Amino acid sequence: FPYTTLFRSYYGKIQFQGGTVSLINSDGAFDDFTESTGIFGNNNLYGINARILIGYDVLNLNSYLTIFTGMITGFALTETLLEITLSDKRKVLTRDIDDFWAIGNAIDVIQEVLGVYYNISFNSYYYDLTAWEAARVLAPDIILTIGKGRTDIVTNISTIELIEQICASVFGLFFITGDNKYSFKIIDTTAAASETIVAEDIIDTHSVERSEEHTSEL
Repeated sequence: FPYTTLFRSYYGKIQFQGGTVSLINSDGAFDDFTESTGIFGNNNLYGINARILIGYDVLNLNSYLTIFTGMITGFALTETLLEITLSDKRKVLTRDIDDFWAIGNAIDVIQEVLGVYYNISFNSYYYDLTAWEAARVLAPDIILTIGKGRTDIVTNISTIELIEQICASVFGLFFITGDNKYSFKIIDTTAAASETIVAEDIIDTHSVERSEEHTSEL
C-alpha cells in the first residue's frame, strides 16, 4: 500500500514499493539462471514483470491472491539462494518535463502527463478504471504550468515529482494495485471515519475479565 503520513505538509509523498524475493537453491535448481540465453537469461530478465502471490498449498494457483506486481531490476545467485529484486513501476517515471501546460481536473492532468510523456493509454490494462473514476469525482481542478526558459515558474521537473506535488495539493494518493495498475485515491475529509474488520483478520479474540474487586465496586 502507498505510504501515508499524519503531517499534512508531507501528505502525498511517494514511497516506492518493492523488495527482494529469496528462493532456495541448495539443490542447484537455479544454477543455470545466469545463462545468457533462454527465458531466465540476462538478456531477457531485467525489466520484465513478476508477481508475488499468496495462498495455501491446497488451493489451485488461480485461487491465490496477487499482492504485488513489479519489474525485475536485479538478482544475485549463490550456492544456497537465488535473490530476485522487484521494483515499483512508478520508479521508472523519471523523464524530465520542461514545457507543459494544463488546466482541469487533477486526475485528468496526471492521465494526460502519462499519456504525453509515456504513451500510456487510458484503459483497463494500465489503470484501475473504477478507482480512477471515483477519484476524478472528488478531485479539484488545478492549473499546471511548467515553462522552458522561464524564471518565474518551475522550468524542469521529473514526471514522478510532478505527480507527487499534485498528490500533495489535492490530498491524494497515486499508487499501483496488486495487479500492477495505476490507481488513485482522494481522501474525502467529509466522510465518516469507519472501517469493517472481518473475523479472519482478528488474530486474538478479545475478552473482558471481571474480578471480585471490580464487581464489589459496582
